[in-house]
Amino acid sequence: MKITNRNARMDRAGKHNDRNFNLDNAPHIDQSKLQDNIYYTYNGDTEHTFAEIEQEFYDRHFSEFLDSQNKKNEEIRHKERNRSVEDYAKGKRTRPEDKILQIGNKNEHASKEELWECAMEYMRRFDEIFGEHCKILDMALHMDEATPHVHIRRVWIAENENGMEYVSQKKALEQLGIMDPDQSRPNSKYNNAKMTFTQSDIKLFRDICIEKGLDIDLTPPEKRSHLSTLEYKKKILSEEIDELERTRDSLGANVQETKEAMDGLDDILDEMVEYFDNNPFFEERYAEELKMAKERDRAGKFRILAEIYNTEAESVIHSTDDFDKAAIRADLENDLRHIKDFIKDKGLEGEYEEYNKARLDRHNIGAPEVQREIKATGNFF
Repeated sequence: MKITNRNARMDRAGKHNDRNFNLDNAPHIDQSKLQDNIYYTYNGDTEHTFAEIEQEFYDRHFSEFLDSQNKKNEEIRHKERNRSVEDYAKGKRTRPEDKILQIGNKNEHASKEELWECAMEYMRRFDEIFGEHCKILDMALHMDEATPHVHIRRVWIAENENGMEYVSQKKALEQLGIMDPDQSRPNSKYNNAKMTFTQSDIKLFRDICIEKGLDIDLTPPEKRSHLSTLEYKKKILSEEIDELERTRDSLGANVQETKEAMDGLDDILDEMVEYFDNNPFFEERYAEELKMAKERDRAGKFRILAEIYNTEAESVIHSTDDFDKAAIRADLENDLRHIKDFIKDKGLEGEYEEYNKARLDRHNIGAPEVQREIKATGNFF
């Protein structure tokens, strides 16, 4: 049987692995076999989802580094570069790496017990060798798809000069003492430490499978001359179908996550309309705008509400002339803080920054000192 040992970062939130999404969107998953799946977490937690467990790990290990980076960004007036731990756990280059272990294909494969035993032994040895700088967070054996396979989620951990942990594959490999395959050639896409690591990683799992008595095909793919062309193409096609099904499943989970986020956005916008609508101060001044907002789509509603907020911010935020204005200002500042956090959490900073810039250019708003503050901080809120 052939071994599959492949790395990827295709599952942004890790929902695919512990089946924490709407399985009706994944027709290739046999839901009657869900009970045959096996799950592992680094801390033995069985009460929380993989995503929650991974987030807890990121909170504990990377918060100090991110706080330090965010403080530096604020000192140089680049708050837009700030990242939360949640951003870090989902970032393209900083989220956990998804690895797949598979023995055989849908026609011939290792048993559930054999595959899980090999995977668990792989996890133990991997942790002994690389665990200081590459931590396996969770594993899932999927028996509910065409071919049994194991998903592994792991994160690369480096340490900076101040002893703070952060995510960096390159630095983690360097701190593990892993070098490029060919030291006589420059580092490149075809000569780098990850290639050296990958070969060691593949050998580790292959050796474990052999030790367990499994019949592993060690012949490189290009030398499989004993297979007819048709048989070989069928074999490759079968493997590609398996991979496409897994990718489709992962994309389905991400689409579901995005849909949930957008549904949440609609709820927030509706709450904002209701807040303005039930406040006589705003209703009196913006009756027409609020009526329009109720009839608009998500983008139109957001623009109208942002316009109202900005107008009020410009006229009130710096005013302390009397009690009424001070009270309004305090209330407004609190609401604006929540909206700013919401915009950041939903990744809308770029769109909002462009909107604010265009608006500033268009209206040339505020006193000179207010304009200077807005330009320096990027804050209409």
